[in-house]
Order: sequence, then structure tokens, then C-alpha cells
Amino acid sequence: MNETPDSLLATDEPPPFTVDNENGTSPLLIVADHAGKHFPRRLGQLGLSNAECGRHIAWDIGVGAVCCLIGKALNAVVIRQNYSRLVIDCNRTPGSGTSILDLSELARVPGNIGLSERHKLARVREIFRPYHDRIATELDRRREAARPTALISVHSFTPVFKTVARLWHVGVLYNRDPRF
Repeated sequence: MNETPDSLLATDEPPPFTVDNENGTSPLLIVADHAGKHFPRRLGQLGLSNAECGRHIAWDIGVGAVCCLIGKALNAVVIRQNYSRLVIDCNRTPGSGTSILDLSELARVPGNIGLSERHKLARVREIFRPYHDRIATELDRRREAARPTALISVHSFTPVFKTVARLWHVGVLYNRDPRF
């Protein structure tokens, strides 16, 4: 990665994503949009305390490790995003109101308030886009090889959201599949 004055990530920082079990043969492709809890050094912790950065607002706690275990057990490729969802949420459309939050749950995120378009685009360019491009590359590779694929996006679930206890422990979400 080339570092320029407008670069968000320094060359010695973690890459935007990690691929585990890259040669897995399972039809499953497992992705974890919120696996990472890193913050680019240039952004500090966006003005948040260590305690806030360790909470579910910053990442899906434990999901990266769970995905690695599942990938190994099922011989599946796993693609994990390495940076906090508070930097940019890789499960949201860039530019949407939920892509870069200035309020997450009940916590203000000072480093996200009043961001310029240039700074937002740096997050898209250096974190969001490389992660999604890698997923697209894997899907294309499988399609070209005529390999059936089920894309599984794994998220953890906070038992309390905005001080309200949630009643369920597991959820299965789907989109455009008439079997559900």
C-alpha cells in the first residue's frame, strides 16, 4: 500500500481485511463485516475511551475467532474485515446515514462528527472498497470455476441494545431467497 499525505492507513498498519483458509474447498464463503476492532493510527480512537472501543458499538465481539473456527472445521474460505465499524461500517452503503456514525447506540463518536467528503472517501477507498473487492474476487473465482457458493455473513449479537434487553439469542436473516 502506498502511503500518501491523504492516506488513512500507514504501511505498517493491519491491512483492511484478512483471508483465512484461502484454498478452502467448501461451498461456503464466510465473511465478517464487523470482525475488526482496529482504528487507523491517524484517527486515534475517534475520541472514544478504551472501554467504549471494547464494546459492541466498535466491533462484533468474538465474531472473527468464531469465523476462523468455522472456516477451519468446514474447510471454508473466511474473509474478515479488520477495522472497527466506527471507522466505516462495511455492512452499510457508503454515503448512507449509517455508514459512518457520529452516534452509536448511546455513545457520541467525536472523531466522526463533521467529517469532510475527502475524509469519508479515504475510509471508503482504503477500508470498505478493498474488503468488498476481495469478496467480489472470491465470488468471481468460484463462478468461473462453476463452484456452487453460499455466502454467509456472520455477526455477533449484543444482548442489550440502548439499555433494552433483547429476548432472542440467535437470528437468521436472509434476502431474496423464497425458501425462507
